[in-house]
Amino acid sequence: MTQLIYACERNPAEGLLEGLVLGVADRIAPEVEGVGAHRIARSPGERLCLVRPAAAGQCRTLHPGLAGLVGALGEGDESWVNLGGTAPEGSFALVRSTPGQVELCTDFAGSRSLWYAFDAQRLIASTSLRALLAMLPDRQLNRKALASFLSTGSLGIDDAWDQRVRRVPADGMLRLDRERWTIEARSNPVVFAPEEAPKEVWRARYRDAVDQAIQTCDVAREGWILPLSGGYDSRMLLVSLMAKGSRPRTVTWGRPGAQAQGGNDAQVATRLAGHFGLSHEYRLTESRTGPAEPIVDAFLATHGGTTDSMPSYLDGMAMWRDFARQGVQGIVRGDHGFGFTARPAREARHAVGLMFAQELLPLEQAEALGDGLLELPAHLRQGDGESDATYGDRLYHAYRLPVGLAALNDVKAPFVEIANPLLCRSVQSLIRAMPDHLRVDRALHCEIVASLIPAIPFATLSADDNDCQFIGAPAYERWMRRELEGEACGHLIPEALRLDLIASLKGSASIAAPAQSLRSLLKRVLPTGWLNALRARMPQWRPPMRMIAFRAALAGRLMAQWERDQAAVQAHLDLAG
Repeated sequence: MTQLIYACERNPAEGLLEGLVLGVADRIAPEVEGVGAHRIARSPGERLCLVRPAAAGQCRTLHPGLAGLVGALGEGDESWVNLGGTAPEGSFALVRSTPGQVELCTDFAGSRSLWYAFDAQRLIASTSLRALLAMLPDRQLNRKALASFLSTGSLGIDDAWDQRVRRVPADGMLRLDRERWTIEARSNPVVFAPEEAPKEVWRARYRDAVDQAIQTCDVAREGWILPLSGGYDSRMLLVSLMAKGSRPRTVTWGRPGAQAQGGNDAQVATRLAGHFGLSHEYRLTESRTGPAEPIVDAFLATHGGTTDSMPSYLDGMAMWRDFARQGVQGIVRGDHGFGFTARPAREARHAVGLMFAQELLPLEQAEALGDGLLELPAHLRQGDGESDATYGDRLYHAYRLPVGLAALNDVKAPFVEIANPLLCRSVQSLIRAMPDHLRVDRALHCEIVASLIPAIPFATLSADDNDCQFIGAPAYERWMRRELEGEACGHLIPEALRLDLIASLKGSASIAAPAQSLRSLLKRVLPTGWLNALRARMPQWRPPMRMIAFRAALAGRLMAQWERDQAAVQAHLDLAG
């Protein structure tokens, strides 16, 4: 378990400060047998806690100051504790301090969320949005975040459920001057500057960068798992780890019956593991027969509402609890920095999951939902002379990775550590310098990976419920209706929209839009090049009303969790005081 909680007070009351941090840690820690106690570092006016860590999180009391890190760094890298130093390579979020300053830092891609709130007396920060919300003294709902969640399934680029909470940006740092009690946030902008060079040169540079990232990433030791799909990215990691001398334990998860489906991730992954003689496991992560509430609550409890992406967690987080119980240190993910097929600006925005409520709902409903209409920030707009291909990939780096991907990591982080070698600074910087024709559709990346094990074809179908068919199951429909008709959603959702969402639950249980279903069919029958060209001309999938109803029900359930968490933490403080 690798959640980090930090609190610093201007005029400290040490007992209260420690009570706050430990009270929140007790509240958000999953119950997993055999996992140890919280690890805490103490320094005057500040406390830092790792929540029942089973993985390689680091928590240190320095002289003076303290430091804490969750994530995976290069082997032997100790520079991360140095205040004012450059950020290390790896996948991480960290806190470091002296009596005069505090720094909160994120990795180059922003693959780990780090949230903070600051006022005249206190700076609090956590990798868990749920923890941070529980530490606040009251609730100040951010309706812009609500509108983003209903339209995209995640929070905005700088929004959280409470108006006082912000996200430390990717490749960024928040610095607190403890004497003046002021903060300064800064981050490096996402800049794509394509360079022309022969393809052979790019091939060699990219292979070297990937090999170096994996060679230096400390994930080859015992206790790390490689989630293996039938696609390109995990295959590259597998071959590179084997070249390093590692024989990773591999696992694939998904729906019942996926292993028997030709061309499925589950079937191809089994073949890949068998090719190297590796131990491989297929885990079922779906249950539609029981009540929905325990599954939803277990999902929300891990992260506090940063994502709606439940298809891989329909077992109520049972697989991840098992991993923590078994002493699994972490997982090595193959997330990458390549974007999608080149599209016009609006379609590129939709492709990374960035939609606005006014594009999905009647204008008056969208305006009431978010207390005004959402707008695209200036730094996410297409620049003068910027190609569609470069713009789409820049959006992927500036929005999809630090918002969408980080939210998915939020769900797993209470149980295992997460390493993303392909998202390290050296690899990502190289991708930003590639010319469009080698970067779009991962052209160079896929060409290299295809040459590694040519005898085993790539998967064309996912093992997961990518179409989110589970929310059409009767148990989930009944749950959504109860939430939408309940008091929490009555306060959250404008009445006209709430009635429309309830009405959307009537009729067919299928929620897959025709365009999405057509894509699934075409993926099975068309060559990749043809499919990519066709994708660029097809409109992006937009969520149907039933999906928006599901998100609204999640939001309502989250409000109840938020209220209970704050009450529990206050009770802990009352006892401590």
